[in-house]
Amino acid sequence: MPPPNPVQCSQTGCKLYNSYGVWGDRKDCPVQAVVYPTTEEELRSAVANANKNHLKVKVVSRFSHTIPKLACPTNQSRAILISTEKYNTSIDVDVASMTVTADAGVGLRP
Repeated sequence: MPPPNPVQCSQTGCKLYNSYGVWGDRKDCPVQAVVYPTTEEELRSAVANANKNHLKVKVVSRFSHTIPKLACPTNQSRAILISTEKYNTSIDVDVASMTVTADAGVGLRP
């Protein structure tokens, strides 16, 4: 069973939580916002907007067991997270050639 979603938002902001609570050096990470793109165009727009506004960007996923110590931007008040949780990816299976092609970021679970 996967851990709970490490990204949580409320009216006061968003946090990347410590999925591995047993390690004392892994602190929660507050950020300005979390973006959930579903298409490549939305992903590009999120990155372009962050660049335009001089925001740091970190990418996290729903099941990546994200460790805040590694994923947390250095300047949290000027940073966003981009989550691939809702990103629309595809997997193509070619039975004849016995190949599988998967988009970047495709999840291992539905």
